[in-house]
Amino acid sequence: MTLESPPGVPRREAIRTQTERLRQVLADHVLASSARTGIPLHGETVPHTPAGDTP
Repeated sequence: MTLESPPGVPRREAIRTQTERLRQVLADHVLASSARTGIPLHGETVPHTPAGDTP
């Protein structure tokens, strides 16, 4: 991933925009990893299922 700003964008605005984009990309990655591995995120509840049953 490359973070770039168009020429002429003030530095402070560019940093805010890039920080938010990076935050969103990382959040999407964490959600996808959680879904792929089945490991719940902090604060998520895992439905109880009897051994051998699938949710």
